[in-house]
Amino acid sequence: MPPVLPNRPHAPAHLRLGVLVGPLLLLLTGSEPAHARSDPLPPTGERESVQVLEQNHPNPFNPSTTIEIRLPHAGKIDLSIYNLRGRRVATLFRGPAPRGRSRFVWKGTDSKDQPVPSGIYFYRLIFGDRVLTRKMTLMQ
Repeated sequence: MPPVLPNRPHAPAHLRLGVLVGPLLLLLTGSEPAHARSDPLPPTGERESVQVLEQNHPNPFNPSTTIEIRLPHAGKIDLSIYNLRGRRVATLFRGPAPRGRSRFVWKGTDSKDQPVPSGIYFYRLIFGDRVLTRKMTLMQ
């Protein structure tokens, strides 16, 4: 059984329990609303310095979806897609990215440009020492 993170009573309800699966942290959200984030926004004064990984749209999707990020400054990023087993399916972008908004489109294909099956996937942004992950659903 994968390790379970301890309950954090000071955290918002949707952040209280998570399970590590491979390189991903799956947050168990129960009946929380679909708009609940897997990372809380910092206090207002700090928001300008934090990168944001938006929820993909449309979601669920077929055949493609758009992922938008916002970076506080230019820097190297890694934006990749993972399956439920924690295996990297595709890398959307790895390299230098500009400050501000950037959009990436995933066409539901793997690194060999082959279609992937319907299911739940995760997209992960690595920027500096921060890792942000969101969930999406491909329906064929």
